Amino acid sequence: MAGNSKATPATADRHETLADLFHLVGKLIPEGQQVVSVHPDTSVAEALALMEKHNFSQLPVSVNSRVVGVFSHHSLAVGLLRMGKVDEPIGDLPTEEFVEQLQFVQADENWEAIVPHLNEDEAVLVGTRRGLDAILTPMDGLTYLAQVTAPFVLLAEIEQALRQIISACIPAAELPACIQNALAKKYSSAETPHELMELTVDDYVLLIQHGQNWPRFASVFGNTPYHRSRVGQRLREIRDLRNAVFHFRRKPTPEDEDTLRRHRDWLQIKTQLLAKPSSDDPALAFTAPAPEDFQRLLTRIPVPEGQRQLYKALYDAGAAGLTHAELIAVMGRRDMQDLAGVLGALGHRVNGTPGYGEENQPGTNMVIDWESLPEGKWRLRLKPEMCAALEALQPAWLFGREA
Repeated sequence: MAGNSKATPATADRHETLADLFHLVGKLIPEGQQVVSVHPDTSVAEALALMEKHNFSQLPVSVNSRVVGVFSHHSLAVGLLRMGKVDEPIGDLPTEEFVEQLQFVQADENWEAIVPHLNEDEAVLVGTRRGLDAILTPMDGLTYLAQVTAPFVLLAEIEQALRQIISACIPAAELPACIQNALAKKYSSAETPHELMELTVDDYVLLIQHGQNWPRFASVFGNTPYHRSRVGQRLREIRDLRNAVFHFRRKPTPEDEDTLRRHRDWLQIKTQLLAKPSSDDPALAFTAPAPEDFQRLLTRIPVPEGQRQLYKALYDAGAAGLTHAELIAVMGRRDMQDLAGVLGALGHRVNGTPGYGEENQPGTNMVIDWESLPEGKWRLRLKPEMCAALEALQPAWLFGREA
């Protein structure tokens, strides 16, 4: 729940100062909020109504502008247990019966100083009894740390995705030669890296964009001059933002984070394509599943909501099928990461189903046909055998009636 605070010099002045080099308690205080307190005579009902109105989890209790404690859901529950049987309506009781004490901290302290108090009391008071600036809760700390770390998390996902794509497109035995082609002008022969984990993001850009290596990535990124140019532009943006963030050259802006998120989402789509094995690979040629295999898949345990949405979207689309983007829209999913989670769960369900699934490990290919489209995209269709199994079972979640 939200904390209860007011703007302070530590939060109002956002210009870079020496204090901005450190993560201080004052930075965790949400901007634009006001301290709201109650008198000890305020009834429990009035205090709870005020907390609900402002979405607060605590209220300072003050006398003559001096904080004497805090009223909270926790203090109310503990107080009622202590009091035992109460003859009067609980809402009529004064808040002074349920005051608890929280730790006071200062805005210029390092943020980790409040962690033990948040773990123990789930809140701290910023300021003094005569000058309360804010109440900080674990959610305030989590929100601040999420803002600070988001660019680093996004960059970690991006780099891992790039490594996965390179590993999938270049066999390990051929990687040293491809690295040499791309990086010969950047490194001396003795300094040239030979393994993927030794490469920098700038090395990834050079490796993927090199003329001799680029055709290897065409199945993922596309094979036209436009694709090569656009991929190069994206990778250079990633590289430049990565260098700025990791070397702390400047504070990442919301626009930087949006850019990183767009690149992360783009790479999620590309890595999802790697999960689709080639249908003409002899090693992946399995015996066709029988009708009872589809029935076992659908009935051994309840079908999760996400997979129900997927089946319905593809069943209704029929032979036309749907692209990833169309599936996201029809199913009402958030993004490609959300859809990938549904497809991944379906693959695990297939491979965990006794019989055909466990023996062959076909993943989503048991129930979905994948058609390769230009620009590295795919169109998905429900296999006729799966449609037949659904029509035989007549599930209410698909046909809108009782089976």
